[in-house]
Amino acid sequence: MDSGKAKLVGVRKDRTKGLARLAAIADSYTRDAGDH
Repeated sequence: MDSGKAKLVGVRKDRTKGLARLAAIADSYTRDAGDH
C-alpha cells in the first residue's frame, strides 16, 4: 500500500515537472513572438 502511494506521488511529481517545463517553453515562445 505504501509503495503504491509512493509511486503515485512520483507520478504526480513527474507530471508537475512536465507541466512546469511546458509552461516555461510556452512562456519563451510567447516572449519570442512578442519580440518579433
